[in-house]
Amino acid sequence: MKKALLLLIFFSFSAVSGFTQDIDFVITKYFQAIGGKNRIDTIQNYSVEYTGSIDDEEVHGTYLNVRPYLFRFEIIKAKTGGITCVAYDGKDGWMSDTRFGKDSFKPHERFLNARNRGLHSQNFMNYLIYAQENGYVMQLTGLRKIDSTMCYCIKLQNYERDMKVECFIDVLTFLLKKEVHSDLSVPDNDPKKVYEEINYLNYKPVNGILLPCKVKRISTILHTQMIVYHEFSNYQFNQKIEIDELRCELK
Repeated sequence: MKKALLLLIFFSFSAVSGFTQDIDFVITKYFQAIGGKNRIDTIQNYSVEYTGSIDDEEVHGTYLNVRPYLFRFEIIKAKTGGITCVAYDGKDGWMSDTRFGKDSFKPHERFLNARNRGLHSQNFMNYLIYAQENGYVMQLTGLRKIDSTMCYCIKLQNYERDMKVECFIDVLTFLLKKEVHSDLSVPDNDPKKVYEEINYLNYKPVNGILLPCKVKRISTILHTQMIVYHEFSNYQFNQKIEIDELRCELK
């Protein structure tokens, strides 16, 4: 018991010591934990396959990301065969869905102001990696316990894009444990305000970089929650990609 108490005091002191240094310390340790910033900076694009569930329905699909913010993702529902595609080319976003026929290719409501909001897919290229490229101001705000794990809390904010993101980094492993996103352009009491929570459940090494292999995503809008589980596999880096591939017309 005495030994356990001493260990708790030691880790608590270590966490506070790290916190009192500055945000650069935490960010540097984070990049070191996932493989090194120099190695990550060589990745200009990537694709990854995923399987999972949306509200208990089995799904699979692919993500395609080009730094810093171009992306396309496809969701295929196993039970119905329905296909949904969403894409963002750096200026505008689109969505297509087989449920609405061949003419469903149209601007996606969530991306009507995408030029300013800088939204993108969350898996490997998370907000911490994008922060400097997308003009976010980072602030280390304290320590918080997330699911019994003590974490550094980092707030990212970009008023031009009306976005706020909180990132929680494990004080012992320096791996990202959770992100919470909110749209500052919508008042907190507005039912249309979107909150998104990304929980990074597990990681695995790929080419010397520690990558998320399982995440849980919770989206809340109109007081309704949607829970999505994804397991990622077959990461591919720095492929030759034509920008047209980012569009999402149904084939």
